[in-house]
Amino acid sequence: MSIGDTVKSNGLFILLALAVLIGAVTLYTMTPRGRYQRDKLLLYMPLVGRVRLLAELARYCRSMSLLLHAGMPLNEVLPLVINGSNSKALAEALTNVQKDMVKGEGLSGPMSKSKLFLPMMTQMAKIGEETGNLDITLQAVARTYEAEAAGFIPSSNLFNQL
Repeated sequence: MSIGDTVKSNGLFILLALAVLIGAVTLYTMTPRGRYQRDKLLLYMPLVGRVRLLAELARYCRSMSLLLHAGMPLNEVLPLVINGSNSKALAEALTNVQKDMVKGEGLSGPMSKSKLFLPMMTQMAKIGEETGNLDITLQAVARTYEAEAAGFIPSSNLFNQL
């Protein structure tokens, strides 16, 4: 009861403090560092983070696969994928991969250094590099991740049956 009385007597101040807090967080997420922190937090959230990560990685794999299949070299493909990224955290991880790749470490080695790139993606990239079929293996990874992400989202047919 005392909490209710406190809220009644200080409700305006609590509401004002909440509005200031929301405004400060919004302004912070507009900065590059704030956007990076927000994107990283969203990737590590239960369920939603997994779906978001799978969707982003699937998009990266599909984009890289299509560009490699069209004949573009990998060192030209990565900057395009980085620029098209929706997540600053994943874009930074890809930038680190690109830097290490330029040093001659290939694609899969630098990917394995980041927890954001899932093991299957790095293993398939390694297989693709070794066999010379990177575009095909990345296409397979994209399909797998898209299917996995779709498995988290209830199908519309299920709702139509209810």
